[in-house]
Amino acid sequence: MQWSKLKQRLEDRFADCLKGRLHIYETRQRMGHHHRLGEIWITLDKKRIYSTSDFKASQLMQTHLKSGDTYEDSFEKAAAEGLAPVSQSNEMLFDSLSMSIDDMLASEAVLIRGLAISDARCGRRRLLALKEQIKTEHDFIKLVFEQRLSTPSNP
Repeated sequence: MQWSKLKQRLEDRFADCLKGRLHIYETRQRMGHHHRLGEIWITLDKKRIYSTSDFKASQLMQTHLKSGDTYEDSFEKAAAEGLAPVSQSNEMLFDSLSMSIDDMLASEAVLIRGLAISDARCGRRRLLALKEQIKTEHDFIKLVFEQRLSTPSNP
């Protein structure tokens, strides 16, 4: 699926209070014939609130690999810390389109949990039930959660 279509489908799922305020972006830069670097970031009211890039994810994964983790373990740890390579982030975003809210909230990836909080299918009662759990979450998730609860027009 092309990025523009994926972006549209993801943003169409946002709660009404976030539509037009929360946006997802991606960029890719070709560095030579086979090597590409990219970045995915999310803005709220034109302020960057989340970012992951191939470079940042690679550095973090190398740290985990040096400590004896397998590639798969290092990827999962990086995703849990909010960083994943752009190609794998795209796969996670695409897969999230067919996931239930419960599965998205249970995901190891910060990006997917943040999108679950922004999703219109995640209603006010469910958000209130997550209030204690959110205190230990990534700043991106906390910010989206606060925006959802602070807006009185939540579905």
